Amino acid sequence: MKTKLIFLTALVIGLSSCDKWHYGNDGGEDPIDNDVDPDAIIVDEGASSEMDKITLSPNEVIISYDGVSEQRKTEIRDSVSTEYPGLEILKCACGSDDIEMWQFDPATPDVEVIIEGVVDRLPRRSPRNRIEGQQSFIVSLPVMPSYAAQGQSGGEPDLIAPIDENSVNIAILDTGVDYFRPEIVSSSRNVLYPSSTYSDCISTQSGWNFIEGNQDILDENGHGTYVTKIITDILDAEDDPVNYQILPLKVFDASGNGSYWNILCALAYVKSINENGGNIDIVNASFGGAVDREYFSSGNNIYAHLLGELNDLGVLVVTSAGNEGTDNDSGTEGHFLSSYRSQNMLSVAGYNDVDDDTSEPKLHEKSNFGIESVQVAMAFNGYEISLGDASGSSQTILLDGTSYSAAAMTALAAITHRETGLVSESLKSQILDLPIVTNSSELDGKIEESRVIVRE
Repeated sequence: MKTKLIFLTALVIGLSSCDKWHYGNDGGEDPIDNDVDPDAIIVDEGASSEMDKITLSPNEVIISYDGVSEQRKTEIRDSVSTEYPGLEILKCACGSDDIEMWQFDPATPDVEVIIEGVVDRLPRRSPRNRIEGQQSFIVSLPVMPSYAAQGQSGGEPDLIAPIDENSVNIAILDTGVDYFRPEIVSSSRNVLYPSSTYSDCISTQSGWNFIEGNQDILDENGHGTYVTKIITDILDAEDDPVNYQILPLKVFDASGNGSYWNILCALAYVKSINENGGNIDIVNASFGGAVDREYFSSGNNIYAHLLGELNDLGVLVVTSAGNEGTDNDSGTEGHFLSSYRSQNMLSVAGYNDVDDDTSEPKLHEKSNFGIESVQVAMAFNGYEISLGDASGSSQTILLDGTSYSAAAMTALAAITHRETGLVSESLKSQILDLPIVTNSSELDGKIEESRVIVRE
């Protein structure tokens, strides 16, 4: 206990200067104050965001079992298959035998009505309500500029770090990571988490590709690499650099398309790692979209229940609020993921980073918000990273969007965990009590307790 108090004191001292924190760009000054590199790649998620990023699947339903015997699972599958010929049952490619996706023949008459009936009847097939069903949906990232990955897939085994009980371990649900980049490839240190130690999927891999069901985690979209680079830049820039490892979980393809099914399987994979002796501390989930609000209030809520299980296993989930400028707490639609209420989920909005030290931070016009579901605002714009290639040249990328606000928060969570040892909901509470977390009257009625972390 005494050691933890010393760490906490150091954290408070280190993050209390001027009630601000420097995060989110490479240089000492915000890029908006400098001449913009004419060759820079500009990624503005607010400009490219679309309201219909989530589309319900017309013929797919996800099934979750909790404590149901294999015999009973087989009986349920056989019963439904007999009633609906052509049913295809898929299992997660890695990480869980308790989640399945049932694909009905799309030519089946009234297939959507059938799915609604299956979801409604499933809990009654188990005496203790331990079977859940939800209609699946497609999730898409904002449109990204053209991205060229370095090298070819399959090189990650050479970059996997050794087991380290003292590292802060971060799972990133995204488009993978471009691990051939010089910033990630290092002769002195590897950063990919050795997940194969705690998984029986494949013996030499870090992370998993839930799109294709294999170990190819190479990012060919860019989004996952950008998010990862913001996190690692902040952690490497600390006066006492953070010892971290990254677990890439590929849930979106090169075009930025993914699904609820991929996301659930990835989170179940994190759960299985921690159940088998691993220690993933933080999950970064920088994505989302609008979905009917009834989806969040349904009695069968697989994602919410999985979050609770991750909370018990010491995992904090950091997610972005979205980039449509809408209220996640009202109206007919909520935001997946951030409209969920969970003790171990930290949702991040974006404030408008302007060159004016005299005014209070305002919510960025493109940032989603929610006084009940969004806990804090960080800078929406002004994130700058640099990515190099094998030839030694580098490319500047300027990033705007709550995806990158959430990435900066994930880095802060890693620092706070390193200093305090706190996990899940306790880690979330500690972050929100740090001296750098201030309040802005401009965020009243927009963000829970009007919280903001102003960038220095």
